[in-house]
Amino acid sequence: RQYLAEGWYPTGTPDSTHRITRLSSALMRAMAIAATDSNVGDEYMPNNAAGWGRLDVSTIMHFSDDSNGLAFLDESVGVATGEDITFQFELSGREPIHVVLAWTDTAAAPGAAIAIVNDLNLELTSPDGNHYRGNQFYNGWSRVNAQGWDSINVEEVCLVPHPLTGIWAARVI
Repeated sequence: RQYLAEGWYPTGTPDSTHRITRLSSALMRAMAIAATDSNVGDEYMPNNAAGWGRLDVSTIMHFSDDSNGLAFLDESVGVATGEDITFQFELSGREPIHVVLAWTDTAAAPGAAIAIVNDLNLELTSPDGNHYRGNQFYNGWSRVNAQGWDSINVEEVCLVPHPLTGIWAARVI
């Protein structure tokens, strides 16, 4: 929060004209998940013992003398039922990427069997047309061309260990 409030994003140097002081809880959760280190035990992340892993905010904070990158959108309007929205970004390196979708859901009815009211889905598409869907993992990384969707969480994550360079698309459905 302090990093953004002091205007370090996006240049890596403090600039008061870039200060972001109104941040949603969904953005803070997404950034915390993106900043996790999964090297905390013998199990693959996420799991019930360690969640997404150990928090290491240095992995998402970009400073002028490093190569870390961070891009985010704190969308307040949302996506209506039956609609989707796509965001494109370009990768020039092969370092692992973490794409996180998080939202603040409305409360379900008391005692509801399924507690999620607004079920969003994340789909990441690589430059060669492969798809990765949120929270569909194998050995700690997103499965290529997975068939299922996550229907119980308000955070969806795609983790790609060696992404292709080029234009990627993140679609919220």
